[in-house]
Amino acid sequence: MASSNHLTDTPPTATAEKTTPSPLGTRAARGVLWTTAQKWVQRGSSLVTLAILARLLTPEDFGVVAVAATVAALLSLMADVGFGTYIVQTRVVDQRLLSTGLWLSVSAGVGLALAAWLGSPLVAAAFGDPGVAEVVRIMCLAAIITGASGVPIALLRRDLRFRELALQSLVAAGVSQVVAIIAAFSGAGVWALVAQFMTLHLIVGGLAWRSARWLPSLEFSRSAARSLASFGVRVLGADVVGMARVLAETAIVAQVLGMAALGYLNIAQRLVLAAQELSAAALLPVSVATFSKVPQQRLNGAYRHAAALTYVAASPLLIFAAVCAPVLIPLAVGDSWAASVPIAVPLCFAAILTLGASLDHGFFYGIGKPGTWLRYALVIDLLTVATTAVLATQGLDAVAYGFLAVAGIATVARWWLVARSLEVETGDVVRNAVRPLAVIAVTAAAGAAWQAAVAEAHAAIVLVSTAACVLLVHAIACRILVPATLRHALVVINVPDRIATPLRRVGRLPDQPPAAAT
Repeated sequence: MASSNHLTDTPPTATAEKTTPSPLGTRAARGVLWTTAQKWVQRGSSLVTLAILARLLTPEDFGVVAVAATVAALLSLMADVGFGTYIVQTRVVDQRLLSTGLWLSVSAGVGLALAAWLGSPLVAAAFGDPGVAEVVRIMCLAAIITGASGVPIALLRRDLRFRELALQSLVAAGVSQVVAIIAAFSGAGVWALVAQFMTLHLIVGGLAWRSARWLPSLEFSRSAARSLASFGVRVLGADVVGMARVLAETAIVAQVLGMAALGYLNIAQRLVLAAQELSAAALLPVSVATFSKVPQQRLNGAYRHAAALTYVAASPLLIFAAVCAPVLIPLAVGDSWAASVPIAVPLCFAAILTLGASLDHGFFYGIGKPGTWLRYALVIDLLTVATTAVLATQGLDAVAYGFLAVAGIATVARWWLVARSLEVETGDVVRNAVRPLAVIAVTAAAGAAWQAAVAEAHAAIVLVSTAACVLLVHAIACRILVPATLRHALVVINVPDRIATPLRRVGRLPDQPPAAAT
């Protein structure tokens, strides 16, 4: 049977101050911090593992696994069918809903894995490498693991247990990396990478089951299945639309500008994606769980605080990537990739605007409106593809600035959609974003000016000093323009009492986050 705290929205009570749960906004923000910290540690350890494996395996081994991993990722996405998101955001769950979701997800995973197993020769033929088929047959089994672990992971997210999820991911990553290194030293070749991939999925799923403390029943509800399917299909639809957009953009750039141009674009996108992963990747899962728990009367205040905190907390790394792209890209991949620099700069600023999209994505899922997000994603992604098609003949720079322009249009569109959902004036949502965006503009201008001033210095000096400049100016700008958001951030990161108490006495730091965020 499921434990009772999964089947109700009533929080546990506590009589002692020390056992009182943290306010919802603070718990959510700390969930973001834990997940982001996990990304940083996992990214660092994976680079070390990659450096070892790259000396033991061949480029062909990595290429084969890259193809199989792409297939497996698509299957895993489809195996979940958005059911996990539904379980996280719905107001009430019961044993019948959870069991129905599990059996549907497992069935989808088994069906997809079987289809991939039978279709693996076609994948191998498409890439001209017979060895791909064997690897696909094994790695496609990850779809079954994803289907089987979707419900327990959703229960942990629903309870905002992101600290546990982060630690579990770190354990799984560490063990899988050790397995890969041992297998590679043993001469396993490509199977070392396959072992790493499968071990990661198995441990993540197993630990989630252990922590969730839930067991399914044989119950199956048609009404629950309809609710899950109605919500899940829209979530999956938005994901498929996003994947189709990426494929269409890739095809347009390759056809119009050639493979070399696509390579330059890919390197610039990798820089942006790395910065996004290390700053904003946690926003979607945490915001879905958080907004689903916020009472309707507090939703407007909770969104305002979350939006402001998202922009000011997640933007510094992207600002740093934008102003230091002329140093980062040559340092990371060599001077021959200098053509990626002017592409990376507008892409970074477009990514800053899409910080709001990451939050809004979770907001619409959290309040049970995946259809709104699907329609928005469809329109914006079509606009992005059309812009790419029109501007591709003008070169990669034009394409990159086209992305930035679409990001601006998309931001305005989301302001309108959010205002409608909150039943407030669009101007209220816009005014809430103006000051955080002003902080970003001031920080970016100062960072760019400093980077230009020290551009002739050693790369390490440029990077370290520019990072310090960005952080210092960002903190000062936050203190002047968004002091309430800064105070909230200080509470979230547990400012020591010896510092916080004097500040409270002069009214600079609240005893707890603003009530609207709870």
